[in-house]
Amino acid sequence: MSGKSAFCVEGKIVATLDNSVFVVSLTNGHQMLGHLARVQKPLAKHVKVGDVVTIQLSPCDLSQGRVILKEDKL
Repeated sequence: MSGKSAFCVEGKIVATLDNSVFVVSLTNGHQMLGHLARVQKPLAKHVKVGDVVTIQLSPCDLSQGRVILKEDKL
């Protein structure tokens, strides 16, 4: 998914599933699946329901994406 054609959107974690997969609600109301990269899987315990995250999407498949960044709550 990395490359010039990939783009990023913001969303909120709605539910957690098995194997570091999350249901993410985007700001436009759509829901999609988001997964963590293999390198980030140890960080899965820090991602909780209600967290705001950035999702990297491929234009080929808009139904799932990669969670690349968790916004810290202040």
